[in-house]
Amino acid sequence: MTQFDPSRRALFRRLTSVPASLPSEVSFARPPHAKAEVDFLALCAQCGECLSACPTNALTLVQGFPVLSAPERCDSCMACTTACRHGALDKGGLTLRVTSQCSPALAIYCQSCQEQCASQAITIQAGHAAQIDAALCNGCAACIPSCDFNAIQILN
Repeated sequence: MTQFDPSRRALFRRLTSVPASLPSEVSFARPPHAKAEVDFLALCAQCGECLSACPTNALTLVQGFPVLSAPERCDSCMACTTACRHGALDKGGLTLRVTSQCSPALAIYCQSCQEQCASQAITIQAGHAAQIDAALCNGCAACIPSCDFNAIQILN
């Protein structure tokens, strides 16, 4: 057992010494479409509406803020983003793309993503995979859960 030195000099020596291992910065996986961490913390009202809206229970509260605790359960349904009234989760500005998993032979028959797109940004032509017009797309991502082939991805 080490001897405790209560002197002022010992106090300053303890305060100015660098620990052998500095703790790593704590970072949390925020819900999908969360703004930058500083902005997210400033805008989040800690109301918990995003947690209530999540159908897969992928979110939990840590220190009063929502955290994506089970990313494997998140299906990008955007329910949490839609429920956020404070702007901490923002669905605007997303860029979506159709991957090679969208079969050109089946796309004309499927059309589930096109049916879900309220802004009519998705077009499907015979013999071609679905295409998303970035100028018309509002970034709502309603097409993602409708695709049975998981062929639509978020780029940013």
